[in-house]
Amino acid sequence: MDENIKNKIEHFYNWYNQQRQNAMDLNYNFGRIILLATVDTLSKYAFPNMKNNFGKRFIKLIDEYSDWQDKDRISLPQLLILLKNKNHNKYKKEITLIENKLMKFQNDAIPLSYEIDPLISDLIKEIGEVDSFVHKARYASLLWKMRNFAVHECRHPGNGFAVAGDQPYPYYVSFIKFTNDNYNDYIETLEFVIPNEVISNIIINCINNLKVKFTNEGVNPFYAIKDSSSWFDI
Repeated sequence: MDENIKNKIEHFYNWYNQQRQNAMDLNYNFGRIILLATVDTLSKYAFPNMKNNFGKRFIKLIDEYSDWQDKDRISLPQLLILLKNKNHNKYKKEITLIENKLMKFQNDAIPLSYEIDPLISDLIKEIGEVDSFVHKARYASLLWKMRNFAVHECRHPGNGFAVAGDQPYPYYVSFIKFTNDNYNDYIETLEFVIPNEVISNIIINCINNLKVKFTNEGVNPFYAIKDSSSWFDI
């Protein structure tokens, strides 16, 4: 391999690994923005020709390079919200099935393990794809949603918050919302949390796998990024 390309690949790996480490040293919320932006940027290196659908590109990176073992799990609470908001009557059977699944965990300790969520292949066998809503509630797709909230709005989607420290796996927390001024009636929900440690591990796996890809192909990774004075992607 050309020595210059080899050095470029090493620089790519070291640069993004350092960005990851720097982000983990920041305030939790600010660090999450940098981590998710880094995942987004890595998708550009992996698939430089996918310029018109950033969401698909981001999710494709997760699917092909992240080695995230939970990427194909389906968030039952989020799928339930989707189905109820879209058409409660049309999806009555599916809603009842999901509610019954979640009822089994109502007395479990909080934070609740991600293991309450099934793999997409298992859930589809039970309820089908439900007009593609199952795919929208897949962890890989939810990470893209999380990226959008963090980068564009500086906030976490839903009402989730990190109560279990920076764990290397997702989990659920219980959120109570009072429905009157007397605080004697409330709604309790399960809120999904993807900790920064999970995103950090995704970045490590992605840069490792991309390094292998670029090395095997003898490709300069920076060909995906234009070296130009222009602020425009032209």
